[in-house]
Amino acid sequence: MPELLINKKLSHFNWEGSQLEPVEFPIITKDKSYDLLLSRVIAAEAANLRHGNGSSKSRGEVKYSTRKLYRQKGTGNSRAGSAGSGTRYHGGAIFGPSPRSFNQKVNKKEKRKALEIGLSLKNNDNDTVVISGDFSFRKTKEAAKFLNDININGKILLVVGNGEDDKRVAFRNLSNVAISNCNSVTLTSVLKYSKILFTEAAALLFKKRFGHEG
Repeated sequence: MPELLINKKLSHFNWEGSQLEPVEFPIITKDKSYDLLLSRVIAAEAANLRHGNGSSKSRGEVKYSTRKLYRQKGTGNSRAGSAGSGTRYHGGAIFGPSPRSFNQKVNKKEKRKALEIGLSLKNNDNDTVVISGDFSFRKTKEAAKFLNDININGKILLVVGNGEDDKRVAFRNLSNVAISNCNSVTLTSVLKYSKILFTEAAALLFKKRFGHEG
């Protein structure tokens, strides 16, 4: 089934807290055929966060002599090999963990499409807000007041464009706000937070990335 693009009007504010004319953002109408793609990308993002650096020493890596402990027969003991055997105290681990990669590969086009679908879900539920205008915050309490003025609460993801470090500084100490660059936003983060705030620069970059510019 071909996807259907529709223009959704998103809430639009300036940094003074005044509401402006809604801005249009194209969204995809989702159907069940996208569920598998979303689940695959979310699983891959979770797997790629795993370090996989658990490590143990095998019997060949522990620091013990490889000499056989005592003769094979005649002692009444079991047939013991070296002191580094995995069956002995302080011996090497048997089938223990070793550094490995949990990474799952997802094609770039699939990741981009999944992110576009995730944003479309948020946009369709009116959970996305675009903010434009001149920015002049210097303190965290000013950022908190701004969120209160536009009646945004809960867990918030602020997406900024390149070179917008001043916005990071103002919002970074708010416990309910996470900040992400538009180039590093993931599908998991989009679906995790209840509200998404886009700066004007970030919104334009996303429209360009998805091929909907202009």
